[in-house]
Amino acid sequence: MLPQTSHTLLDELLASEQNSVAWTRFHELYTPWLRMQLAALPLQAMDRDDLIQNVLMIVFQKLPRYQHNGRTGAFRRWLRTITERETWNFCRTRARQFAELNPGQIAAYFAPDSPEMQQWEATHDAHVLRACAFQQRAMIGDHDFAVFDCLFVQGKTISETAALLHRTVAAVSMSRFRVIQYLREYTARFIDVDG
Repeated sequence: MLPQTSHTLLDELLASEQNSVAWTRFHELYTPWLRMQLAALPLQAMDRDDLIQNVLMIVFQKLPRYQHNGRTGAFRRWLRTITERETWNFCRTRARQFAELNPGQIAAYFAPDSPEMQQWEATHDAHVLRACAFQQRAMIGDHDFAVFDCLFVQGKTISETAALLHRTVAAVSMSRFRVIQYLREYTARFIDVDG
């Protein structure tokens, strides 16, 4: 049985700006995802990493004032807005260096119907869910984590997972439920978990 989640990651971040463990987890959670999301921009890897650090610094500064509006995807859209503004600021302050990246390209990249922003919407929750599961593996436990890995990382069905792990379909379903419930509580206000 998984422990009851006493604090969500967001609550841990808001509890104290000095909570370096929570901020480290947040940084480890979002840096790879932002790197993947911004890969299509014509930036050198070092510049992209600088941009990501700028984005995360702004999130750090603004998170204490963040209010989730209760709508699906509110946090990822808030993060996207910060990322877009910081991309504009980053390129404006380095205009000579980024002459090939014009305002039209940035606007097209961040347009809600652009392929990049559709990918942003489609991949955010799955990335956060997987990364938090790996971060919280000790809390989830080996038995339930093995089920999570088969179902959500390897993409196996419940029946395939049961056969692979030598468990019943009911046992796998219960493990799946426990992991999803734990992660839903832990990632509350960051993601929208279905089923």
